Amino acid sequence: MKIMKIACALLMTAVISVSHAAVIHITDSSGKLLGANNVLVDGALYDVEFLDGTCTNLFNGCDEQSDFTFDTGPSVQLALIALWELVLVDTQAGLFFTRPDLTRGCDISFCLLTTPYEFINTPGLFQVKMLALASISDPSIPTFFSVDSDAELDTSILGEQVYARWTAHIEVNEPGTIILLSFGMAGLFLSRHRKKS
Repeated sequence: MKIMKIACALLMTAVISVSHAAVIHITDSSGKLLGANNVLVDGALYDVEFLDGTCTNLFNGCDEQSDFTFDTGPSVQLALIALWELVLVDTQAGLFFTRPDLTRGCDISFCLLTTPYEFINTPGLFQVKMLALASISDPSIPTFFSVDSDAELDTSILGEQVYARWTAHIEVNEPGTIILLSFGMAGLFLSRHRKKS
């Protein structure tokens, strides 16, 4: 019975560790924030990259609604709130709240983290509606706003704007988790085997 309790505890620990993965900040060799993995948005995990360029180049042409991970205003606002609460924070990886310039595409006092979410087809011009997060060095709450922007606008020439490109996080079981599950299953097998003997 004791072995079975230990096995159950090990199994629960493994399951909890998988479902509550911590945000992993991705930085370059100089400590500049390039993105993050395991960002929880509305009950699902996503990875985000901060990238300069045009919407056309970064979002599969930026000319169809299916090019965007979040395709409604409320869903993209939840994603940007998650950036604010989980990624743009001061951690051991860097002072990403205190120093916006430590995030790719941002300067010392201002940053527009831009996530396109709606394709707008106007005659002769492709535009995208974006929800941007303004990060000013001493904000108590983030500022969100929507803008229409030319899909060919290149953020690399703007200095304080960068695209936040989201993808669904693909869970990869770590060796430690597999070992814990194996021990748990072995414990359950042994406890059942001993009861029959």
